Amino acid sequence: MKIFLVTLLLLITTNLFAMTIKSIDFNGMVHISKPVALRMLTFDVGDTIDATTLDKAIKKYYNQGYFNDIWAEFDNGNLHFTLKRKLVYQRLS
Repeated sequence: MKIFLVTLLLLITTNLFAMTIKSIDFNGMVHISKPVALRMLTFDVGDTIDATTLDKAIKKYYNQGYFNDIWAEFDNGNLHFTLKRKLVYQRLS
């Protein structure tokens, strides 16, 4: 009985942090196009994701080397990625 209760509690808490995506938007993306950015994700509109999946997506964008800071906001089913690009300095000779 205890195992059943623990399993049930685990399933309930996992679903509390799951989010169903209605749309995906990007703000501040300069170096990567939206279709390429969408292909890099392991999820799509209509999928249910959790914090771990979202964290992996942010790390995947950050590892591209174009951005200093990336964060995601989830608002009423709409997932918004904000990407702050790295400043590029060019040395003039």
